[in-house]
Amino acid sequence: MTEIVTIEHVSTDIVEDADYVVVGSGAGGASAAWRLVEAGCDVAMLEEGPPVGLPDFGTQMFPAMAKMYRDNGMEAAVGRSMISMLQGRVVGGTTVVNSAIAWRVPEPAYERWSFDPAVRASFPLEDLHKHWDVLDEMMCVTPTALPIAGRGNTLPAQGAERLGWKGKVMNRFTRGCLGAGRCQQGCPNLAKQSTALNLIPAAMRKGMRVYATALVERVELDATGRAIGVAGRFRDPTLRRDGPRFRIRANKGVVLAPGCIQLPGLLHASGFRHRLLGEHFQAHPGAGLVPFFTDEVKYWEGATQGWETDHFADEGVKFEVVNVPLEINAARFPGVGRELARNVARMSHAGSWGVLVRMEAEGSVRSRPGRSARVKFTPLEDDMRRLRRALHNFAKIAVEAGAVQVMPGIYGLPPLLERDEIDRILDASLDPRHYTMVATHLFGTARAAASEDAGVCDPQFRPWGTRNLWVTDSSPFPRNLGVNPQFMIQATAMQVAEKILGA
Repeated sequence: MTEIVTIEHVSTDIVEDADYVVVGSGAGGASAAWRLVEAGCDVAMLEEGPPVGLPDFGTQMFPAMAKMYRDNGMEAAVGRSMISMLQGRVVGGTTVVNSAIAWRVPEPAYERWSFDPAVRASFPLEDLHKHWDVLDEMMCVTPTALPIAGRGNTLPAQGAERLGWKGKVMNRFTRGCLGAGRCQQGCPNLAKQSTALNLIPAAMRKGMRVYATALVERVELDATGRAIGVAGRFRDPTLRRDGPRFRIRANKGVVLAPGCIQLPGLLHASGFRHRLLGEHFQAHPGAGLVPFFTDEVKYWEGATQGWETDHFADEGVKFEVVNVPLEINAARFPGVGRELARNVARMSHAGSWGVLVRMEAEGSVRSRPGRSARVKFTPLEDDMRRLRRALHNFAKIAVEAGAVQVMPGIYGLPPLLERDEIDRILDASLDPRHYTMVATHLFGTARAAASEDAGVCDPQFRPWGTRNLWVTDSSPFPRNLGVNPQFMIQATAMQVAEKILGA
C-alpha cells in the first residue's frame, strides 16, 4: 500500500487479513507497529481520525481543533470542576498536536511508576533506555536551540537562574525547527517529528497498511479469549457520515492503542469485563500563569515549549513555557469591552507559562466507540495545595525575570497582581472551581498489576483472561509519571512489541 485508505477511497465492505492489527496511530500504536514491521510482520493499522498535512496546519486554533482534536477540543473531565482534556484524533494521534517534548523518565519517577515489582520486571529501566536510544535517532530528539527559543523561553530561564533553581531547555522531537510556535495547530514547517511524519511512513515503506477514518467498534475474541481480529466501519469524524464496514482478521494478534479514554469502551464493547476497567484514571492537570513585562516578549515567536524546570519534582510539579495560541490566551484575559481590549493590546508584553501537577487524585472513565466519553475526576485538596504553591513559585520566577504584573488566573484574587503582591497567591482558595485547568497527560483506566484482582492488565500489558491481545498506550500505566509521557509510552510500546516477537 502506498497511500492511506480513508472513507473517500472505499465503496464496499472490506475483509482482509494481517499478522497483527494495530488500533491507534499515536505514540503507542505507531511505535509498536513500526517494531513489528521491522521484524518482517504484516501489519494493518487502523486510525479513527483522518490523515492531515500542511493544508490543515493553519494559523488559527479553532479550525485546528475542529479538524484534529477529539470532540473539537471540548472534551473535559467533570467533577467538582471541569478540566479540559486535549487529545488528537488524526493519523499520528496527539503527536501531531502536542509540543513534541521528549522526556526520558528519571529513576525516581520510574520507581514510583513501577511500584508493582512484576511490572518493573517486565519493563526494566535499562531496557527502556535501549528503546530510547533507538527512538532518539528515529524521532530526531534534539535540545531546543537558543536561536529559535524566543524571549518567551529565555525569560523564565533567567528568573529561575537568579533564584538558584535548576532549569533546562527541553529535548524535543524536531528536525530543523524554525520556532514557529504553532505545534498545537500542526507544525507549518513539518519540522516536528510526529509519528505521522516518522514511524508510520517508515513502516508503510515496508508494507504496513493504514486505514484512517476507520472506527474500530469491537475486538473479536473467540471462545478461549483469543483476539482474532477487529471490526468496525469507516466514518467521517467531522461530518459523522458512515461508510462501508470493515473486518480485519489478525492471524497472530491485536495491539490496542486508542488512548486511555477510549480503551475502556472498546474493551467493553468487545465483551471484556473487569470491575476495574475504566477506574484508576489519573492525569497531570496544569494551570497557566501570565506575566507582563515592560519590554515586548512576543511569546508566540519561538519554540512552543522550549524551557522547563523540574526543580520541584519531589513535590510532583514541573514548570513549563507553553505558548498558548493567541485566541486561547485572549479568552483568559480579564475584563469586557474596552477593558478587555486594553488588556489584549498588551499581549505582546505577556509571557505564556504553565505549571504541571502530578495529581494523586483518581477518577473514572466510561466510554463507547464513536461516542463522547464520560470522565469523572476531582483533584484532592493536597493536589490543589501543590498547584497553588507552584503558581506562587512560578510568579517568583516571573518577578526575578522582570515582570511588572502577573495574572494568576485564580477566582477570588485580583485579575492582575503587582510584582509586590504575588504572595497573595498563597492565600488563594483551594476550590478546584476557582482555577482553569487543562490535562494533556492521561493515564490508567486499564491498570497493569501482578494479579487479576488488582489490575485490568497483567504485567506485560495483556488484558487478563485474553490471548494475543496487548495494550500499548498509557492505559495500563500503574501510576502517572510527573513528566511528559510520550517517550515513556513509546518505549513501553516497543518493549511490548519485543515481547510479542519473542513469544
